[in-house]
Amino acid sequence: MRSAVIVKLGGSAITDKSRECTPNLSVLGRAVDELADYPGPLVVLHGGGSYAHPIVTRAGLDKRYKGGSQKRSISETEFFLDQLTRIVGVSLMRRGRDFVCFRPMSFMILDKGRIGQALLHPIMKALELGLTPVIHGDLVFDKTNGVSVVSADRIASLLSERLQNRGVIFGCNVDGVFTEDPKVSHKAVLIERISKVRTPYFEDRSEAADFYHGRKKSFRNSEIPSRRQAQPRQSNAGYSSDRTSGPWQSEDISWPPLYSPTRPEF
Repeated sequence: MRSAVIVKLGGSAITDKSRECTPNLSVLGRAVDELADYPGPLVVLHGGGSYAHPIVTRAGLDKRYKGGSQKRSISETEFFLDQLTRIVGVSLMRRGRDFVCFRPMSFMILDKGRIGQALLHPIMKALELGLTPVIHGDLVFDKTNGVSVVSADRIASLLSERLQNRGVIFGCNVDGVFTEDPKVSHKAVLIERISKVRTPYFEDRSEAADFYHGRKKSFRNSEIPSRRQAQPRQSNAGYSSDRTSGPWQSEDISWPPLYSPTRPEF
């Protein structure tokens, strides 16, 4: 089977974050139009956007699980995330791309917010059968904390390692990677190329760190273009998927049904 291309669609791009549970159908449609033309294996991940972030933030599920009313918030988050995933999936299916949904809560366990175990066989089997897995960032049960958030970015990084692909294509609502959020700061500067020496820019930045934090060892001597309009082959060229080293190292480096790292995820 050909190596799968992993594409992550940003929740800020495919939803209207100013209105809860509202998709941005024009952006999603354009993105799916491009994805549907790709002839090879494809994994599509997406963020929660306005379908998850407001609920999770109000309930404090992104900080600490305390029980009580948070249980209802978990139910609501899963319900609305399922809706968004179905919108993405139907968009693919209408364009001739058959899909199957995977909910991270059902195949992952975290420990102190870090990925502890992930059962990946079903995703691999779906690809083998010619189906497109659609996966969203999610709330996941946590051995220590009860419940924690796992982002689609983290899942994309994990799948990139385990599926032996060359990298991940990230779709977002800004034209590249900046030193600050360009939507709120006129001082934001576009980072033309990303490499190990750029790491300080990303530390302690919420969204940027979610993409980059802990992936220092995933970049070797090469750099990658940060612009969104860069060609996919160029943007993947510098991303290492060496299975025997880096932040996703595990004891069993054969095709594993269960991901279980020997050290913390990041």
